[in-house]
Amino acid sequence: MVNTVIKNDVNLAHAKATALQTAVSNVLAFQSVTKDTQTTVQGNVKAHEVIEKEDSLGKEIALAVKSASKNLQSVAVEFEALDKKLGQTLFKPNFDLLGDLR
Repeated sequence: MVNTVIKNDVNLAHAKATALQTAVSNVLAFQSVTKDTQTTVQGNVKAHEVIEKEDSLGKEIALAVKSASKNLQSVAVEFEALDKKLGQTLFKPNFDLLGDLR
């Protein structure tokens, strides 16, 4: 059996979440494509609809990623707190495997 170590790194999680939030900000700051309103080429109306839908979907995806990055940070902080609590509990004197004091 291979030993697997689960390691929590709040600083790394914060860095990754910050990078995600920066990417999201860049996506949300992107200006929409300028639509041709002068020509009457067949398909121009459909092109406008597709451009608007793509813009809307891009923003939805960006906001979902932003939410995920916040959750990433939150989970990392909670894991760190739990790690500390478990470390203090497991290594205190007179502690048995059932969690009871002797």
